[in-house]
Amino acid sequence: AVFDVYNTGSNGFKATSIAVLDALVSHNLITPQEHDQHEISLVTGSTRDAASDGYEFQLTGRLTRCLSLSPNFSITKSTMAIVGVEGVAWWAQEKPFWEKFPQDTPTTGAGTIASEIAEWEANLAQAKAQEGAGRLGNRKYKANIVGRYSLLSGPLKGAYLGGSYRWQGPMLIYINPTTYQQQFSNPFGEAGLFAGFNLPVGGKRTMRVQLNINNLLNETDYVVLRRLVNNDVRAILVRAPRSWRITANLAF
Repeated sequence: AVFDVYNTGSNGFKATSIAVLDALVSHNLITPQEHDQHEISLVTGSTRDAASDGYEFQLTGRLTRCLSLSPNFSITKSTMAIVGVEGVAWWAQEKPFWEKFPQDTPTTGAGTIASEIAEWEANLAQAKAQEGAGRLGNRKYKANIVGRYSLLSGPLKGAYLGGSYRWQGPMLIYINPTTYQQQFSNPFGEAGLFAGFNLPVGGKRTMRVQLNINNLLNETDYVVLRRLVNNDVRAILVRAPRSWRITANLAF
């Protein structure tokens, strides 16, 4: 679950509650003791959960004795679910209490009790409207493919050469809190190359030496992960430049 804390803003549980309760005390509509009974703690929040489902397709096979191919494709749908149950429960308790008093009573929040009620109704409706909306950070479509060609005879028997390509589709990076319009980052991919050989070293012992090259095309454009309300970039992924690694494994 994703936990959101509301404790300072004008629309926060505590700020709104105090604005109304302070006004009721100052107009002698409730006692300080009643104020304390309805005041909520400093750190309050509301949770929202996420629901995910999807499909994955994978096929592995040999096109020839020497050539193998393994493609993979996945679809993942991730949405927000069960949003703001704590806020709904709190409001179900406080709204009837607020409605008992003259609705034109001014609050310390520069509004009236009626306007505070209307604002909270709108806030909760907006929060509940997130249910079913996409989840930030989700990439719905992903795919990759790996191919390998092995030499089965001749002086280079045991050598192999292969390549891979990993693709990630657009990622949800921003949801407008008013219109719920969604914004996505660009898709990106990365190619890789590997080569190696299996070398008998006596008896049943075999040594495998392999070279791996990551980000073969040296694609280093950054990927936007989050945006702010004003469309400024909040977070990015810095892609590592081309790199290589040699490994050796001895099996016996």
